[in-house]
Amino acid sequence: MKKLYNLKDNRQMICPSKAEIEAFLSGVDLPTLSNTDAEHLSRPFTVKEITLVISTLPLNKSPGPDGLPNKYYRTFINALAQPLGDMFNQCMKEGALPEEVTMAHVSMLPKPGKTKDHC
Repeated sequence: MKKLYNLKDNRQMICPSKAEIEAFLSGVDLPTLSNTDAEHLSRPFTVKEITLVISTLPLNKSPGPDGLPNKYYRTFINALAQPLGDMFNQCMKEGALPEEVTMAHVSMLPKPGKTKDHC
């Protein structure tokens, strides 16, 4: 299975220095957040927020690499919201996601009337 995110595997990739990144970004007109918005977005996730997101997951989607459909998350929302919130908050604290979270299954779905090589 080919990984969607393979930056970790590419040890020969040359990363720009902080100075090069800052020099590049200084010439780009990027929108900025207010201090209030930045503080709001930096707060830890709450169980209430996690519960709200899980409760709105669409039920007609294929499961991800974990094999669990959204119905599973909705069914066990009360048991999963806190541990998921803890994991997301740990990711924010560390500034990194577990490799498993970045995995995905990609399937080619041929469009009606098109050949399989022109999806």
